[in-house]
Amino acid sequence: MVGDQVETMSHRTRTVTTADVPAVVPLLNAAYGENPTFDSRFRTYLALQPDGWVAVDGESGLIGVGGFVAFDRCAYVGLMAVAPQAQRQGVGALIFDEILGRCSATGRGLLLLDASAPGAPLYAGRSFVDDGLSLSYVIDPKVAGALEESPGIRVDPLDPVDAKVLAEVARLDARGYGADRTALIRRVLEQFSGRAFLARDGAGDPVGYAVAQSRSFGPCVAASPAVARALLRRAMALPFEGRVSWLVPGQNAAATKLAEAVGGAPTRTWRHMRRGSGALLESDWSSLYAKASLAVG
Repeated sequence: MVGDQVETMSHRTRTVTTADVPAVVPLLNAAYGENPTFDSRFRTYLALQPDGWVAVDGESGLIGVGGFVAFDRCAYVGLMAVAPQAQRQGVGALIFDEILGRCSATGRGLLLLDASAPGAPLYAGRSFVDDGLSLSYVIDPKVAGALEESPGIRVDPLDPVDAKVLAEVARLDARGYGADRTALIRRVLEQFSGRAFLARDGAGDPVGYAVAQSRSFGPCVAASPAVARALLRRAMALPFEGRVSWLVPGQNAAATKLAEAVGGAPTRTWRHMRRGSGALLESDWSSLYAKASLAVG
């Protein structure tokens, strides 16, 4: 997350609408680097949480944005961005405080985010504490695709319209992430139809799933490193648009080890931070091998 730290009250917040998306994307590109997926991603997050996204306007248009997506009692805060010409005017702090107020009003007892170095002091000043790291890797599909097979693990493409399969994936995801993200999983599987996979063990029980987005690997939940390796191997056989990124939760040492085994190196590190009791998230993320994005974990 990118933010500034000097508060003023010369601006007002409002709720983002779909009409704002063309103006939001340039802010995100300026804050996080050019990414052609921002438009579709932001529309997804806005659809999942229409009341969760906050904007600030300046004289020439939109100058700041940020928001959250809620899962059970947990909310993931992300995509905080302030226009370069509007930084250090309190815009980021104003947006963030509005987000905190909305989360509090809806009973979200645990807030999570991934902070950049410039943004971390703002969040620390509002009772967020460090809870590990999130690591952005870039990996080579050819190296990952050459991984050895995992005996006893069958990996098949997911049918995104099969209600039983969706329920299986949602249960796997909830065990890995710690909260029910069914609505997010449904949208991701529909958006990346043909690029999502389910792993089963010898008894036919589901033991992991993974999604290969157009430019990234994840989300991925796996019961063991062998399952994660099998899912990664299958996913990397697909074509990708440019380099393949992989957002690894630092709490999962096996995930970082696997990313490095396929030639990955962290291109950027984020401070994973939380406010509230971690006990509200019923997982230590030991089976979460890849996050979906910085906006939803």
